[in-house]
Amino acid sequence: MAEGIEVPAQRDMLLDLGPGLGQGYLFARPLPEERLADLFRGRLGRQG
Repeated sequence: MAEGIEVPAQRDMLLDLGPGLGQGYLFARPLPEERLADLFRGRLGRQG
């Protein structure tokens, strides 16, 4: 797993190298636990 992916150029380089998994600000900002649970349930950004 690659950590700290912040810009598209880093993502592109890592895709070429093939780690398969990555995380970083390019994909999502850190979330509080309850918002993360909503994200996994598909509710993030929805009202109600």
